[in-house]
Amino acid sequence: MKAGRRSAAVAASALASVMALVVLLSGCAQGGTSGASSAPGAAASAGSRAGQCRVVLDPVEFDAVSNSSPTVDCAAQHTVETFDVVELEGFDPEAGRPDELLLKARAGQLCAYDAMRDYIGARDRDSSRDLRIVAFAPTAREWGDGARSVRCDLAVLENERSLVSVTGSLRDIMERSDSSALRRCYLTAPGEEAGSGSETTCDEEHTAEDVNAWLPARTGNPAAEDVPGRCAPFVRQFFAPGPVPADTVVSGILRQDGEGGAWTLRCTAAQAPGAPGPMRGSYAVG
Repeated sequence: MKAGRRSAAVAASALASVMALVVLLSGCAQGGTSGASSAPGAAASAGSRAGQCRVVLDPVEFDAVSNSSPTVDCAAQHTVETFDVVELEGFDPEAGRPDELLLKARAGQLCAYDAMRDYIGARDRDSSRDLRIVAFAPTAREWGDGARSVRCDLAVLENERSLVSVTGSLRDIMERSDSSALRRCYLTAPGEEAGSGSETTCDEEHTAEDVNAWLPARTGNPAAEDVPGRCAPFVRQFFAPGPVPADTVVSGILRQDGEGGAWTLRCTAAQAPGAPGPMRGSYAVG
């Protein structure tokens, strides 16, 4: 997937609440504006809260225990957005700042995947990709001043290593059409075996969309796995409260975890046979 195509597919005005994705870094060295966002330029020590945006220039910084990047307006380009702030418990308030490895590990445990999903407005059957949760604990100075909260940030990573610059908030993004840039889809080429396909985002050409139901499988044979029977309940949930469209079929992608590894059936809503060509966009949001 080329960065330019992905950016063009979702670029739009922040005032229209559309996210523009542009690759900020590629191999060099990923709240919103409505609501309680802080004023641009506020330091991290001024108090973090959900909906704040910041610029982190390198994914290597995610390994740090703390981050003091100032906030920026979420309508401007940024690379991380705070989706939750959680209080640290279990540490003696009179004691010094804990060992950094211990503090980083504890902070990571507090930034919940479900809280992130709630923030982006994801339903149970909405599948997403390219999102990374990052936890930051108070700096030594903030700790000395009594700060005991963990900042839970959300970043967009392309190819799992290149930070993506975002314009606009990710809050409730899954309820909007521009969420197709973060949804998981698959492209099965003509003549390719059933159950196979390359993974992509739903703003790119694809033939099936993941419905966030990954089931254990015994083999890579779709017929042996009864894909329609096993996946039908999840595809119906994906389209609920409406019916499954007439031009859509229950399908699935079979993936093996390395050579000789376990098989997984990823349930999908797919184009019916005879479709004129690959589609773009998500079934969920049109």
